[in-house]
Amino acid sequence: KGLRKLIAKFEPKAIKKKKENEELSENSGFRTFLIETGYQAGQHELLAEHLSKVLVKEIQNKSAEAQKKVKDNYKEAKREKERIEASYFNIEKAKLKYQKSFHDWKESDRDYQIADQDGTISRN
Repeated sequence: KGLRKLIAKFEPKAIKKKKENEELSENSGFRTFLIETGYQAGQHELLAEHLSKVLVKEIQNKSAEAQKKVKDNYKEAKREKERIEASYFNIEKAKLKYQKSFHDWKESDRDYQIADQDGTISRN
């Protein structure tokens, strides 16, 4: 918008049609330059408006998508952490059960060895 104001400010005054053919080449070149610059400014404005609308929407969509992924990943991480904790709990239970069974087996083996050495127990 600022470029269009500059063009309007520096554009030479309108010349009568009779003198238009006699216009200096410097003035006609400058006028052509200003017209082309005006076209480019218009294109720039259109692109800026379009991109500001489109890019903002795209960024908002990408941001919402990223937030959703973060939320989903957080939920999944929480679920996996709970599964790991449950697995550790089950491992601990199995370890205690194994230790109890091993202790019972050791005690039974000791009792068997004592009874086998004693010889007072019948072998039916």
